Amino acid sequence: MDDVLSNPAFQAGLAPFLCALVVAGVLRRSHLAGLALAAAFFAVVGLTVGYSFDALTAVRKLVVVVLCFTALVALLPSQLAVSAAVRTALGIAAALAGVWVAWRIIEQRPGLGGAGLLGAAVAAYLMMLMESTLRAATRANAAAAISLVQGITAGLLCVLGASALLAQFGVAIAVASAALLMVQLVGAQGGANGWLTGTLSALILGIVDLLAVLTGSLPWYCLLPCLALPWATHALPVHSWRTAMLGVLAAAVPGAIAVAMAWFGIAPAA
Repeated sequence: MDDVLSNPAFQAGLAPFLCALVVAGVLRRSHLAGLALAAAFFAVVGLTVGYSFDALTAVRKLVVVVLCFTALVALLPSQLAVSAAVRTALGIAAALAGVWVAWRIIEQRPGLGGAGLLGAAVAAYLMMLMESTLRAATRANAAAAISLVQGITAGLLCVLGASALLAQFGVAIAVASAALLMVQLVGAQGGANGWLTGTLSALILGIVDLLAVLTGSLPWYCLLPCLALPWATHALPVHSWRTAMLGVLAAAVPGAIAVAMAWFGIAPAA
């Protein structure tokens, strides 16, 4: 049994998928179905780093941030209109959280214009990613398709950045998004607003991507295509299996560009 629980495929794949599937199935008629992503994240955390907060590392800070955001979005009204003010507020909250998570790493990075400038860049990236994701994820199916590709992209970037733990987080969100999309397509619930899924995906994967760059050898510019990734599905009515696949494939284009930029960016140092 211990061998199964310590297997990365179970930790980042099967367990998060099953947790997300159960949560999405139970909440399929609720606006809270997007909490399937949080369930998957907490599952992979429990199976890898655990829930000890004696030393607040960047990863443990990320867990705290996701806990707080999950509680926040669960308390927001079901018919929340994602206006410019709401998107800005969520973007600022994500930016502040991201800077807090990565601050110790930021302070140790010389030659990048100082901690203040690097912290501002981290905050700007998270604000733009949140804005991009929430504006594109106007429907639940589209949000799940976007989150699926964001998770795959984050996982691949973390593998290239030599961070196995962060890669597991990305894979967990990807499989959770796949489970959520499956439930929504089968239950015809994809017309609901996808802001909850979009918020959690942008927050978790945005910080994961940044940590992969800050702690590894990935070039910073490989994150730029990630900002365009949500828009790839914006014009597609993701309401059936066929259109869902088209949405995933469309979002995979900027995701593949990000991975290619990371690959070629670290090649000279390999």
